Amino acid sequence: RNIIILFDKAGYADDLTEISEWEPGGKMKTSMVSFLMVATYFCSVFPAENHAISFSRILRRNVQQCKNNEILGPFTLERPLKNKRMWQWGLFRRRTTILSSTTEERSKETRMDNEIPSYNMKIQSLENHQHESVHLKLNTDPSDTLENDEKNEEHNTKLEKKVITLLSYQDPNTKEIWNGLGVSQRRFTAWLNYTLEIVPKECMISSSEITDISPLDRDHLRRTWSEGRLICDRTGNLTVYKSDSIANGESDNSKCQLEGTKNKRGGFQDLLHLYAERFQGILQDEQEETNLFLISWLYHEYGINETQQLLASNFQDRNETEQLQILQHFLDWFRSSFPYFYDRCDSCGASFKEDPKDDDEDEGTFLGYVFPSKEELKGNAGRTELYQCHKCQAYTRFPRFNKVQAVLNLKRGRCGEYSMLIYRMLGAAGHEVRWVVDWSDHVWNEILLNKKKWVHLDPCEAAVDTPLLYQDWGKQQTYILGFSSPPLGDKVSKHSVLKYPVVEDLTKKYTSDTQTTIDKRREESPREFAKTLAKNTGILREYFSKASSS
Repeated sequence: RNIIILFDKAGYADDLTEISEWEPGGKMKTSMVSFLMVATYFCSVFPAENHAISFSRILRRNVQQCKNNEILGPFTLERPLKNKRMWQWGLFRRRTTILSSTTEERSKETRMDNEIPSYNMKIQSLENHQHESVHLKLNTDPSDTLENDEKNEEHNTKLEKKVITLLSYQDPNTKEIWNGLGVSQRRFTAWLNYTLEIVPKECMISSSEITDISPLDRDHLRRTWSEGRLICDRTGNLTVYKSDSIANGESDNSKCQLEGTKNKRGGFQDLLHLYAERFQGILQDEQEETNLFLISWLYHEYGINETQQLLASNFQDRNETEQLQILQHFLDWFRSSFPYFYDRCDSCGASFKEDPKDDDEDEGTFLGYVFPSKEELKGNAGRTELYQCHKCQAYTRFPRFNKVQAVLNLKRGRCGEYSMLIYRMLGAAGHEVRWVVDWSDHVWNEILLNKKKWVHLDPCEAAVDTPLLYQDWGKQQTYILGFSSPPLGDKVSKHSVLKYPVVEDLTKKYTSDTQTTIDKRREESPREFAKTLAKNTGILREYFSKASSS
């Protein structure tokens, strides 16, 4: 029989390990470790949507080491939840039986109204038919979904504070303190070995738990990070958000509070402000690096004839079918020239994601985020990912560059780097392009065809004009925004009439859901959303005005 297993597609789960994909038949593309996995509703076909179960907060349980492609189970819940959210289905084959529950009684234990609901799971072992009860606390708030580190989400709920582990090591020679925020001791030790070329004894590493990071603590962590003495599993706790100024009593945020608008740390307003700043960085890079350089690079790398076809002066003379074919050819070449980086070792070429896994490989090769080196800062890197190869134990750095020249030299990136590159390449070729940000962990582009139709382009997927691609992945969209700018060199004032919105809500274009359904998923009301959009549009227009006059 089949057990239907739910797993986190986001890539960074709070209390699970990094789990990406499963294939039918039990073949695993990533290792399963001694964390309790959740199997639900057993049936011969996929269950109906109202029987889907979602877990966004699962406490870590060291129940049983999964070996030989087997997983502890089966499980049944006393009652199903009705939210699928960001989770996707996977099949895992194993001979098993299900412990059917004839009742859906809730636990009769008394609890306070603000306590997180709990559910009892029964586990039956086929080998000895023994029963064991496991009690899990599950957060059932459907709005509390996992965001990837690109969003730098806090992951704090109203009902439960996130506990973060802080590891510390004091160098006996320099007396400097080195910290690991949210990383395991194995990763912290490997980073110390990489940085200090020492392997400290376990007794030399202290551990503490943090439930609420104060502004002073956050400032201290930022200083430690910038000095290169901190490694972390995500950078959200270090990010300088717009809402952080609330703690300093700045008038702008105080006004927002008086008006009753939501402005939680790491929320929609904060992220939109960060994306607007990131877009300004792309435009700033465009001013510093001339488009002639990119065209010359394309002639050399992509080919003279191919680049000529891509130039807007030649491109616009073709019909739409031919235009789409040219774009598809371009993205196919781009994806082959700029592969998506997962964790490939610089020394031996091994990849933990692609290689077969051993039973004891439970954390992967990712150690954490570190502050960029001086050389990496020249490419405007905001952070650097550090990996240790599972084969040769060598270290690989992956700086997240924000300059086109640096990405072209390294030819390594993900959607953030490659969407910036496509934006600049097509802009250099004379096209009008948009930078599109999806709040559920992706970035891509759009190109204007024949001055009337914006067409979806995804460089990571080599996808052209397939806007429902992400819905097919199982995403339930909340915010997808497109960022546009006037052509480089155009004179723009604060009151100039622009052809296209500077920031435009494109969510409806990339999902078949109704606007009412989308609004229900959002953390802000339609009025608050429109107000925040208008505010950031004004910020970008002011930037355009200053840039055109300089």
